[in-house]
Amino acid sequence: MSRDSDEKNNTASARPIRAIGVLGAGTMGHGIAQVAAAAGYTVVLRDVNAEALARGVQSIERNLSKAIQLGKIVEQQRDETLQRIHGATRFDEIRDVDLVIEAAPENLELKQSLLRELEALVDTNCIFATNTSSLSIGEIASAASRPENVVGMHFFNPVHIMRLVEIIVGANQRQRYRECARSRHADEEGTDHRARRARICIEPPGRDAGLRSDANG
Repeated sequence: MSRDSDEKNNTASARPIRAIGVLGAGTMGHGIAQVAAAAGYTVVLRDVNAEALARGVQSIERNLSKAIQLGKIVEQQRDETLQRIHGATRFDEIRDVDLVIEAAPENLELKQSLLRELEALVDTNCIFATNTSSLSIGEIASAASRPENVVGMHFFNPVHIMRLVEIIVGANQRQRYRECARSRHADEEGTDHRARRARICIEPPGRDAGLRSDANG
């Protein structure tokens, strides 16, 4: 899936996903930012530490340079990918994104705090996806005022090489996201607009997605 196909699958009632915010520029965060930018999305990569942010961008540059050496991409693709990535240290710099993928350390209180802070900034239809591999999506979403917009999006390391991503949904969105996943080629008129906007979650760009329910949520 690409940004262009995502926009075609949205109706006037739902703002298309054009920009993605990634919280955390570490191993997982910079990898997620890279694959999203390579798929055509504008990406805001945010980390509280300017040095950590710089290291994340440098890692992306190394990954892309290696891809050129291996003949997987050309220099123009590298340049276009890097141009789509915007570094940020302030939280308010991600206020205009349509999807946020959180790649913070595995700490429930931290993830809940980020979610609460995010909800105060972004549009009410913004989707919050956590990259957690061990915490309950339901517990993370319990801190949200809009828990129906919270999903799990578990990428595997290294993100730019491992195509698989696991989508985890809580009880309050389970049927909605299943229906969206099953109707990839169907007419989506009348489908819940959050499900349409979550197509990027169900079918992330360049990824092979698997859907499961939150075991603890």
